[in-house]
Amino acid sequence: MAVELDGAAFHGSRKQRERDLRRDTALAALGWVVLRFSYARLMSDPEGCRREIVAVVSARLTR
Repeated sequence: MAVELDGAAFHGSRKQRERDLRRDTALAALGWVVLRFSYARLMSDPEGCRREIVAVVSARLTR
């Protein structure tokens, strides 16, 4: 699993977002799950982000 913090400074253009999508697709082909959280979301709802991460880890461990 990969967790990424996305900020507008690094993901402000279409080209940068497309690069991330290609990378996410390549990682998914290898069995990785990529969770992305915006800086704003992480700052406003860190507990919600934590719950999502824990839920994904728990689901993957029970397979």
